[in-house]
Amino acid sequence: MKVPNGFGEKDELIWTLTSHGKTENAYATLRQDYVVDDVVKASETGALGAGTSSPEVRANTPPTVRIQEVTARSVKVGER
Repeated sequence: MKVPNGFGEKDELIWTLTSHGKTENAYATLRQDYVVDDVVKASETGALGAGTSSPEVRANTPPTVRIQEVTARSVKVGER
């Protein structure tokens, strides 16, 4: 989301959505204490105890999967 020049930590964006008579708001800010990193996510989902953190926990990253594409194939007539 692009923000205007001069948008700082004291500024805030608010998105408002009303659907089926119910209104919800989503907030955005540049304040560093509002950053949601992987440790915050783990804490909020019960994976960590309250206030638990260490360099090992912060370095933990989820596994990744890569699919290596075959760029060339060859077959002979009559082969499957």
